[in-house]
Amino acid sequence: MTVITTEGPRLSAIIAHEYEPAVAYCRDVVAVTVVSGMKIGAVLNNVGALVTVATTADASYVLIDERVKDLAPGTHNLLVLSRGPVILKDYMLTYGTDVDTAPEKAAVNAVLKTKGLIVEKAI
Repeated sequence: MTVITTEGPRLSAIIAHEYEPAVAYCRDVVAVTVVSGMKIGAVLNNVGALVTVATTADASYVLIDERVKDLAPGTHNLLVLSRGPVILKDYMLTYGTDVDTAPEKAAVNAVLKTKGLIVEKAI
């Protein structure tokens, strides 16, 4: 029987540039509240949950741990981008369900920029 697997996005689809990836300068492991369907590129607040309009000011991390696609919902220690300089591609980032307009996403991205996580429009 043939088994067909599906693959989620790769880090290269999210990260355009990262300072010193070999020494993980921009990365940390934090407790993340995993929800069903979560993928790398999820923008998280300071407690590891998907960022919402109410928690825009707390935007802190971008999930980059590829194991997330195989995890059950709950809290797991996962790899995130927590500081820059990093340039991220905008079209691969995901936010909480209520962050759905361009101004709301821009507000979250502005907070990420203060941490060195710069979101750029990618073609």
